[in-house]
Formats: sequence, structure tokens, C-alpha cells
Amino acid sequence: MKMETTARSLASALHIAKGVVRRRNSIPVLSAVKLSDGRLSAMGGVDMRVEVALPTVGKSRGATAIDCHSLAGLLAHIPGDEAIEITDGHSLAAIKFNGSEYQLPSYAASDFPTMLEKIDGHRTALDNVGFIAAIKRVMFAASTDEFRYYLNGVATVYLNGEPAVVATDGRRLAWMPIPFIPDGAEGAILPSEAVAFLVKRRLEPKAAVFSTDSLSARFEYDGLVFSTKCIDGTYPDIARALPEPPAPYARLDRREAVAALLRLSSLDALGNDCAVILTGADGRVSITRDGGAYSGRETLSCKTFDTGGFKVGFNGRYLLDVLSALSGDAVTLSSEAGGSGLSPSIFASDDDPLHTVLMPMRI
Repeated sequence: MKMETTARSLASALHIAKGVVRRRNSIPVLSAVKLSDGRLSAMGGVDMRVEVALPTVGKSRGATAIDCHSLAGLLAHIPGDEAIEITDGHSLAAIKFNGSEYQLPSYAASDFPTMLEKIDGHRTALDNVGFIAAIKRVMFAASTDEFRYYLNGVATVYLNGEPAVVATDGRRLAWMPIPFIPDGAEGAILPSEAVAFLVKRRLEPKAAVFSTDSLSARFEYDGLVFSTKCIDGTYPDIARALPEPPAPYARLDRREAVAALLRLSSLDALGNDCAVILTGADGRVSITRDGGAYSGRETLSCKTFDTGGFKVGFNGRYLLDVLSALSGDAVTLSSEAGGSGLSPSIFASDDDPLHTVLMPMRI
């Protein structure tokens, strides 16, 4: 094969590819990128695929696969305007520029996987819909528990008849409304690794294709196509976890609460999952973390509703995550059982469409 391009173009494409390619792999070709027809292709194991348009100089011929991270490391030290020529033969690729030549191991292009190369389904335009922005807001609540693998991502569902994206680990839950669900995407669960790649793009895709037959999805950008397998599982009925009707029991300054929790979490001896107890009455709330010799208490102003005061415990790290994910100045806490700590609490901010639910801890 023979291909000519610029160092800047190739380095840019490799930077994107490194977002999916795993450095160490039991199948060596999966750590490589395929170069062919003005395109760079990369695999994230067997579950993700990215294809990046690669501007070339003159006509390219043939194809090859070269180790992604080795090639990216070399390109990082070549000036962007340098012309790069890549040739391949006898399991070695030659990279030539400005009188210099490097050789890297290569693989036959025919050995590079074809999975996710084509996904059949109806193409849905997503320009300026905010689909990825909504996913970004809820992804913090996704599970990392390998035994509940179907929670290890973000799902597109109808919640009380409204389209939404949702994530939960069983203890915290976040959902965000979206204008519509793309064709074929109802119930689809995008894995966390794929979600992270999409969020890093910082742009909304032009279109998406979801296939219910192959349980996969494709997202199209200018000059880039990202494809992923979806999680093979059924997402829980989230509506059953929502308190209804929730009764508000506290309203507090979100930024003040976040600052207080950050100070309390600085007591490392308490551990990341130590409970914090919120006790409120008469317009004040105390946030307490008790770890014996390592303990702390913060007192903040708070609007308390007619519930006779409240006392509820939460996982401190989860509470900080929830309050940090919301925007706005004030946050309202509501629960089916008021402030008794006997049922999940909904956290909502004014003018913020993101809703979160947090399970209480026994105190």
C-alpha cells in the first residue's frame, strides 16, 4: 500500500482513534488502526468502531493496519505541516517524512475486523436536538457493577409518556427529557464506554441509526462515524422507582450545600461512602458526618415545609454527585414519605430539566 498525507491530519485522526483503541489486547490487530481509501478505522475491542476521514495527497492505493499508539507517539513529535508517506510490505510499515524513515509492525488489512462496519436501520437527524448533551447530564448515575451489566450505561425510554434518557445504579437515578427518541432507540442502552466517547466529542452528531436486530447504534458527524454495540438487556421500569406524589420537605442553597459536602468529604478517614445526615427544622439544616474522632457538622439556612422537621441520611458521595450535577441556585428535596427518610428523595432545581432520585441510608 502507499498513502500520503500530512502529519497534522494523521495525528488528528489518531487522537480520535486513541479514544477507543485499547493499548493491550489479546488480539494484536485490535490495537491497530486500518488505513485505506482516505479513511482511518479503529476498533474498541469488538464493541466499538470509529471511522475518521483522512485527507490524502494524490491517489492512495491498498490498505494496511498499524499499531495505533506507536504511530500516534511518533506523530506527536513530527511538525504538523510535514508530508507523511506510508508504505507497507512484509509485515512492516514504513513512515517517511523529511528524509527520515521509521518502521513499525503492520498487519494485513484483511485481518482487521469488519464488525459494526454497516448498521441497518432508519437514519434519524439529530442536529441541535441536544441528545448527547442530555446523556452527559445523566451519565454520572450509571452503574459500574459488572453483575448488573444492564445498568452500565444510559438508556432511552419513555418516562410517564415523555421521551427521556436515564441512568441509575440502583441507589441513585437521573433522568433528562429529550425532544424525541430516535427511530429504533426506545429501550436501547448505550454502554458507558461509548457514552464517554460521544461526550468527549463536544458536538452533537448530525444523525443516528439504531438497529434493534443487531443491538447496535451509529452516530454520524462531519468526517467521523462512531458505531457501538448496545447492551443486551432490559432496562428496569424507572417509573416504579419515582415517589408519587412526592411531598417537598426542604429547599436549600445548592452551592452552599455542595461547598459544605466538599469540606466534610475532606475527612478522608471517614471513607467515600460514609453516611451524611440532614436534620432540618425552623429554617435551618445541619449536615453531619460522624466518624468517631473524624467528624464534622455544617449548618445552613434552609426552607422547611410543614412536615414537622426532617431527618434523612444519604451516602455522602452520592449526595455530592447529585447536587453537583444539578444547576441553579436552589434545590428542592421531595419524598413520598416527606422528610422521614423512609422513601427515595427527588432532587430538583428551578429551571433545570434534570431530575435526580437518591435512595436514603439507614441511620
